[in-house]
Amino acid sequence: MGFVNMKEYSENNLPQAGSATEYVVCESISKYHPYDISGVVDAIDSTCSEVISNSNDYCNDLKDKITSLGDEWGQKFISIDEKDIGIVVPEQFQDDYDNITNHIQEQVDRCKTLVSDVSNRLDEVKLYVQKLEENLKTFNDLRNKKNSLENSISNCEYSISNEYSKEQVNSIVISNLQVQKNSYETELASVNSTIFQYNMINEPDGQWIVE
Repeated sequence: MGFVNMKEYSENNLPQAGSATEYVVCESISKYHPYDISGVVDAIDSTCSEVISNSNDYCNDLKDKITSLGDEWGQKFISIDEKDIGIVVPEQFQDDYDNITNHIQEQVDRCKTLVSDVSNRLDEVKLYVQKLEENLKTFNDLRNKKNSLENSISNCEYSISNEYSKEQVNSIVISNLQVQKNSYETELASVNSTIFQYNMINEPDGQWIVE
């Protein structure tokens, strides 16, 4: 699949996380942390609330002005027998108010849905990146353990060889060293077997904006 460093998120272009078992390792995973949008989420939520509030205030103000206009033109200035002749009928504008507020609400809901979808997808990406980071740490610990065991085995071999070079060879010392060496070799075989199961990848799978 490979990795795509996205430029932006949209309804049809959301972040996407790959999948990884405990034996997948990406040594460069630290370069792929997703851009943190938590501050953006709060700002958008605040802005959406402000837009809704402003639209309601605007429509309420418009209603008051049209009602006042209806009173002025329908009764005070232009009327027949002091009856409203319907030049301005405030009730006829109700659908317009509803259309304005409904359209704004739809756009706000659309925006919030997108932000929620992006945020949820990024949570999956973060878990994926965290998994690869944990895998890398375990893998590096195993490699360090392998190096340590190999050094220990070499030291045992050197000590055994050194003991054999003496005029009076201490068989007990050699025996103990051999037992220790065998123990290291058994442990090293287990470590090598585990390391062999790992699959190295050059980059993570998925797509998101890198920080």
